[in-house]
Amino acid sequence: MKLRNFKKEDAPIIAGWIRSEEELYKWSADSFGKYPLTGDDIIENYTPRIENGRFYPLTAIDANGDVIGHLIIRYPREEDESSVN
Repeated sequence: MKLRNFKKEDAPIIAGWIRSEEELYKWSADSFGKYPLTGDDIIENYTPRIENGRFYPLTAIDANGDVIGHLIIRYPREEDESSVN
């Protein structure tokens, strides 16, 4: 497994993993506010956050380059740069 920067083409794959409203809530802490989730929803949510420079989505890929996981590193509080989640 390798980690690489999130790419827009990863979004539909990641969205496809979410099979219920409950899973979406657990995965996103209700940051999307609608179900079903689409790849476009992920891109729309991530784009301004990435541009802000405090949000780092990563994609896990296997040896074949297939997307197998996703995680985010972010600064949780706007005024605090002492820790990331």
